[in-house]
Amino acid sequence: MRYWSVLSAVLFSLLTACSNLDSSPPPPTSFSGENWHARGRFSYSSDEISESGNFDWRQMGSSYQVRLYGPLGMGTVRISGNPNLVRIQSGDQDISSDQPLSLMYNMTGLEIPLASLPHWLLGNPAGKNASNRVSNADSTSAEFTEYGWHLTYPGYQDSDSGRTIPQELQAHKDSVELRLLIRSFETL
Repeated sequence: MRYWSVLSAVLFSLLTACSNLDSSPPPPTSFSGENWHARGRFSYSSDEISESGNFDWRQMGSSYQVRLYGPLGMGTVRISGNPNLVRIQSGDQDISSDQPLSLMYNMTGLEIPLASLPHWLLGNPAGKNASNRVSNADSTSAEFTEYGWHLTYPGYQDSDSGRTIPQELQAHKDSVELRLLIRSFETL
């Protein structure tokens, strides 16, 4: 009889532990692509905020440096990071964190998935869990859903470095809409 009590307690503990596992999506894989530089325009809108401006993104392996500037009410925002740490500078604020999405939202009010964008800017999913993927005839991504974001790529362009890259990226999640127009792209 004692055996069944112990076995029941162990099984109950295992089931409880499994039901309490974090069900949030895994973080995107680390970006290990070549070094590149992209410039363009962005627009961001949600129920709370609407902003637009320019972006300048430098990707160096898994590290990035981003500058958002233009008609932003917050002025220029400088973002630098890697898979383990992000640093955001805006006005007189200079804060680092290992939680890029939370830090970005707390400092700017913008929900921008910094860890996924290096992949998305090239037209690729950030991880292996992309769903609803539709490809164009030339195998480039037309659309997919990942980490709660639905991404569409209305068109592609040839870059100065000969690589085919998205001309525009549209990302939607709940009430958030993020659009990026890539004006120039070069491999460094």
